[in-house]
Amino acid sequence: MNKYVEENRGYITPSKLKLYLKDRNLFKLVYVDEVDTSYIKDSPALATGTMIDQYVLSPLEFARNYVAPVGQ
Repeated sequence: MNKYVEENRGYITPSKLKLYLKDRNLFKLVYVDEVDTSYIKDSPALATGTMIDQYVLSPLEFARNYVAPVGQ
């Protein structure tokens, strides 16, 4: 299972909405039937989106993941 799909199970995300509007059958395969999507590579855009999401919604998690501790 793709890490993004696994981490966002149960949430409505922009990616899910875009896929639903673009292709309802593919949406069903990925999010309802949970077909294995591990072959899908993470993209730089996904990494950037994850970082922005953490910055806005989880600042403490963002600081842990992206900000170097003072003095290092």
